[in-house]
Amino acid sequence: EVARAYWKKLAVSIASLAPGDFTILTKLCADANVNIIEVNVGCAHLMEFDGKQKPLPSYNPSALAANLDEVESFAQPEQELRVKLSPYFDSVLIAEVADVLKSHPRFTPVFCNTLPNILMRRAEDRMPAIKSNGLGGHGGSDVFRWIVCGVIKQFQELLSGRRMIGVGGISRGVHVLDYTDIGITDLQVATAFYDTDDPHVFSDIRREYADTFTNPQED
Repeated sequence: EVARAYWKKLAVSIASLAPGDFTILTKLCADANVNIIEVNVGCAHLMEFDGKQKPLPSYNPSALAANLDEVESFAQPEQELRVKLSPYFDSVLIAEVADVLKSHPRFTPVFCNTLPNILMRRAEDRMPAIKSNGLGGHGGSDVFRWIVCGVIKQFQELLSGRRMIGVGGISRGVHVLDYTDIGITDLQVATAFYDTDDPHVFSDIRREYADTFTNPQED
């Protein structure tokens, strides 16, 4: 209701913990008239009750296709559908995932979710930043942004003309250039907001990006 009052589109990210979850969550989003449903198949650390890590559907083309079929079956025709995928480093797998996306043209791909299973430690005491084994999803850095752009470039060759959304490593206006240089104009920002807890970070990035055209500077 708040989003509609300010003429904003509301996007809801959904992920599956068990079979049938996407059906339940998609129906909830449809009943609530959510504008955008983003299917997160690259959530890096979904765990089983026994502590084992769940497989990532984004790395399994058959599972990915089944997930997209499930969501599309229950989404409303007017709802925009997106799918957030993992970083990919295998060109054969990229081609297989691209085939799944070709057969699901309603979904806009979002690249990328975090890098899975990265060992992170707190700077102050060198202890693991995440409980259990200390492994977590990594994003938000220069390296991650460049990885994402490389992934996008490979998918662009296979999905000619397909709209794509870029996410990763954007905390300043100049960082947007890495994406716009390869033709990406739709972006998501997460870590920059998480690090600052400042809602103005989004308008600051837009303003800094505009400034790069009038006051070019090296990063």
